[in-house]
Amino acid sequence: MKITRRMIRSFALMLVICGSAGAADLSYTYVDLNLVKDNASPAFDGFGLAGSYAFSDSLFLSARYQSVTSDEIDVGFGSGTIDVRGYLIGAGWHAAVSDGSDFVAQLAYLHGDADSHVPGAAFSLSDSGYDAGIGIRSLVTPALELNVGWDYSHSDSGGSSTLSSVGGIYSFDAFGVRIAFLSDSEDTTTELGIRIPF
Repeated sequence: MKITRRMIRSFALMLVICGSAGAADLSYTYVDLNLVKDNASPAFDGFGLAGSYAFSDSLFLSARYQSVTSDEIDVGFGSGTIDVRGYLIGAGWHAAVSDGSDFVAQLAYLHGDADSHVPGAAFSLSDSGYDAGIGIRSLVTPALELNVGWDYSHSDSGGSSTLSSVGGIYSFDAFGVRIAFLSDSEDTTTELGIRIPF
């Protein structure tokens, strides 16, 4: 079912490995706020709030919430939207692979809800699952980080999704501006946001 795939895809979007702002090293403690827009049919857009906390030199905890709403869906005798919300709680590990570059691996528990407000097709869905992700983060300059990642999400209902990503973040004194492009076999999603490091 397309909406179940959208929920699983939202899960994967929440765990994409992205860079941090601040000092000229790779930090794993931050808070960020993102705008999310994809080119699915129907298209969804919304926002995400995320955080990560490094509790050792190589381990970190992460949490994220995302909410997206579809474009109006016209069914001939009315129109409505579909809302998808989800959160994750996870942990990750990172290790240096070269000067200024880290390999990152994460595992997370995921939960999502979807509500349709389309006349004649109203429904509510809820699902949970897990996501596993790996990626590379690399400082190109002291202010610019580039990253690539790959995620696999699986839901309790049996659905699954893979997602690849490429992105970057440019750091200023107190915050960074980030952009990421995320793709699966059917759609591409763009995230644009700010990150505040601690």
